[in-house]
Amino acid sequence: MAWSYRDLVFLRLLARMRHHGVDRDLASAHVAKLRELLAQPDFQHTKVHIAGGLIIDGEETDLLTGQQAFAEALAVLDPFDLTERVDGVNDRPTHGPDLIEPSTWTYISPSVMGGEPCVSRSRIPSATVASLVHERDLTAAKIISLYPQLTEEAIEDAVAFEADLMHRAAVAA
Repeated sequence: MAWSYRDLVFLRLLARMRHHGVDRDLASAHVAKLRELLAQPDFQHTKVHIAGGLIIDGEETDLLTGQQAFAEALAVLDPFDLTERVDGVNDRPTHGPDLIEPSTWTYISPSVMGGEPCVSRSRIPSATVASLVHERDLTAAKIISLYPQLTEEAIEDAVAFEADLMHRAAVAA
């Protein structure tokens, strides 16, 4: 099975919650709820606190149960940063793209196209746009005639994003 970097972060969160004695089913439900929240474009939090459940940084209620936590208790709870490096994965000099907002015109959401990087406000994979440019030799104007919701800037960004991914893959190999 191929695991995305995002999957590894959620797996690490699940393991941390289990380490703190959170029931497996409850921990799994919390991670699923957090995945759902992260899929929303306006969700910007990257840190959560682990107790008997999961509390988003800056909030005082459990994600799933709605139970209140005292502000003083949050200070001593185990913080978990979703953007923190994963040991054993990021040890090489290369790294993956930002998983929440990879570039100006692209995004990654597990609920859109199976987590494939897409052009913002569309379901058009950035790899498709790059393929149209490099393999079909289409101009930005021709691509826009095929996909009117795209802009020239979005096309340039998607092509640059895919080129960056290809470069990272080549360096890692």
